[in-house]
Amino acid sequence: MEAKRVSRRSFLRGMGLAAAASATAGALSACSPKNGGDDAKPTDAERPETESWTADIEELGEPEEILNVDVCVVGAGGTGLAASMQSVQNGLSVVCLEKNGAPGGSFICTEGMAAIGTHWQMDEGVEIRQDELIAELMAYHHWIPDYDLYRTFLENSADAIDWLESLGCNFQRVRAFGPSYQVCHEYAGDPAQGLGSQFVESMVAAAEKLNVDIRCSTPAKRLVVENGSVVGVLATDEDGRVIKVECPSVIIATGGYGNNPSMLEALAGVDPDKVVASGTPGHDGDGIRMARNAGAALCWDAGVANFYGNILIGSTYGSHVSAACSLQPVLWVNEKAQRYVNEDMFAINFPFNGMARKGQKSAFTIMDQSIIDRFVNEGTQVEVGAAAPAGTPYETLLDDIQSMLDQGNEHIFIEDSIEALAESAGLDPEALADTVVRYNELCAAGTDTDFGKSSDFLIPIETAPFYAFEVGNGFFTTVGGIRVSTKAEALDENEEPIPGLYVCGMDSSGFYGDCYDAGVAPGSTAGWAIVSARLAANAAKERAGR
Repeated sequence: MEAKRVSRRSFLRGMGLAAAASATAGALSACSPKNGGDDAKPTDAERPETESWTADIEELGEPEEILNVDVCVVGAGGTGLAASMQSVQNGLSVVCLEKNGAPGGSFICTEGMAAIGTHWQMDEGVEIRQDELIAELMAYHHWIPDYDLYRTFLENSADAIDWLESLGCNFQRVRAFGPSYQVCHEYAGDPAQGLGSQFVESMVAAAEKLNVDIRCSTPAKRLVVENGSVVGVLATDEDGRVIKVECPSVIIATGGYGNNPSMLEALAGVDPDKVVASGTPGHDGDGIRMARNAGAALCWDAGVANFYGNILIGSTYGSHVSAACSLQPVLWVNEKAQRYVNEDMFAINFPFNGMARKGQKSAFTIMDQSIIDRFVNEGTQVEVGAAAPAGTPYETLLDDIQSMLDQGNEHIFIEDSIEALAESAGLDPEALADTVVRYNELCAAGTDTDFGKSSDFLIPIETAPFYAFEVGNGFFTTVGGIRVSTKAEALDENEEPIPGLYVCGMDSSGFYGDCYDAGVAPGSTAGWAIVSARLAANAAKERAGR
């Protein structure tokens, strides 16, 4: 049977499945990380003990189909689509293997790309010096990343924007988030329909025009290595048939390991039972595991979960009910019924919100009826993604909360007293009552001398009934894994390129420290995905002698 190829219709069908999967990902599950804290660089002797996740590379039988191409791209998310299209434009024959039933991956959850020196910025008189931005990014990441990777990324970022626009993948503005640089180029489209989904649809349409051979439901399983060079890929189609792709270049673009608990714990250093993966399913670290099995090296600091913080368990990031009940700057408490962070941190620098949540065993947002009524009549206070803007009345909030309760959600608590609320949520009643009294005192004084939250968000908890929403720690994706060169070449333990193997996007390391840098360069993850994909495609062209 012929492997399933993608069409725009199948992409749109898959988008519906992806949306459902994203909602499912809104529960605490095995797609998550563990509290870290050990900053020591692991030795080579320590690595095998932490890499049991590399041992499950599947053995396959003899291939029933053999393909001969110049490039095999593994993964058809934003990175893989970009690598495939650039390769075709470079005159190379390409096959793109995608394990899911439709392309797009977690790129559908992005809203924009970081870049500097673009026509968008020039039109607005925005001038950003590359050396200053790199210096600030390196300081933000404690000088863990590879300086040359940042330089290469930024030098090629404006051209990536122009290239995408030439393909019909468009943007509508360049913006900042809070105190960040104005570098995030927001995708064109209707925020209510999902900017990332619409952008990926345009990428799929562009790939169709270029006749890119995308084979969905065809997961890559193993790299073929001969004499130290990667010369192909073994995969299986939806009927279980083994397919061998013979090629001089393989580009890994599988989108990280957000759904692999062992890798989350080993590489990102977070507890899989305490986080919520908000991307699409299927990010099991396949590319990293295959590359590692073929001899590629990990960076010593090989992974970051791109946290954003609170998400009501059972909800979907970007939905209105999640935006209202998870991330608004109301009262937040941990398992001790105590405040633990400035609650407007999401609006200031949302990755730091996630880092603060990472240190808590559990957490809850606490509201009263007056706050709920305010959200219903006036809208929320802070934007949570383009689809959930602030200041828009949320008239169905109470109905949506009730609907979640009717569907069996056990993480929403509503009671007529603070003490009863604590009992229902599993918190200490006296401790929560003390916290609410102290918080209300700060609200009355108009100054948060405990955590420094803006006075604009100091709204007391006074009017029954009272609400508690249990929140997990949400993350968009993981970033990091295989050590790469500035050409996206996979490097071995001696930092020498492995001939024929390229790793880009979320599977590559050296780009982040211990935290997403949205407070400096929002959209850097998506930007690096596209830039690194094109670097890999151009390196494959060079290898092919074209």
